[in-house]
Amino acid sequence: MKKVQINLFLNLLAYLILLFMIATGLLMEYILLPGSRGGRGLLVFGMNRHQWGDIHFYFSIAFIVAMALHLYLHWSWVLSTFRRFITAKRLTGLIALLVVSILIVASPFLVPLTRGADEHGDEHATPNQTEQPYDEGAFSLRGYMTFAEVAAASSVSVEEIIALLALTDSPEKIRGERVGPYLRSQGLEMDNLRLLLEAKNASQ
Repeated sequence: MKKVQINLFLNLLAYLILLFMIATGLLMEYILLPGSRGGRGLLVFGMNRHQWGDIHFYFSIAFIVAMALHLYLHWSWVLSTFRRFITAKRLTGLIALLVVSILIVASPFLVPLTRGADEHGDEHATPNQTEQPYDEGAFSLRGYMTFAEVAAASSVSVEEIIALLALTDSPEKIRGERVGPYLRSQGLEMDNLRLLLEAKNASQ
């Protein structure tokens, strides 16, 4: 395959990937809304908002790879242009632009992390707070709690929780898992667990 054909194929592939990135982004922003905006339980082709978010991320990685290959195929032109037009003054500006670009890309790993209301409206405790899952006997289930913490707070064992939800994983596997993300991965909601635990406690 000639270089011209490779370039054409790569450009078309990058264009298609970009279209899918835009489509999945619009899907999450306007169709599969966060739970607090009325999107709770919505699915497209059997996948929820978080699963489409994973697909959007993979398309983003594929687009970066396509752009890296594009630069590789045009590297001689890049070097030639760089040598011809980049003066010492322009080089300083280019380095500054590169540093800013790296900081922007790395910013998700640099920003401070706090706990607030999740998409279901549940308020999370901040990392240095200890929250009691019960308040004067009222049951309060939080998505960031592990199954072991839920079992201790509700007096319903992890084995019983597995049976109530008809899960296939073993108690040892899910004991340390946070209930919110795990339930979403199983196509379940927090309310499924909340109602079952309340019914179990009421029958005891």
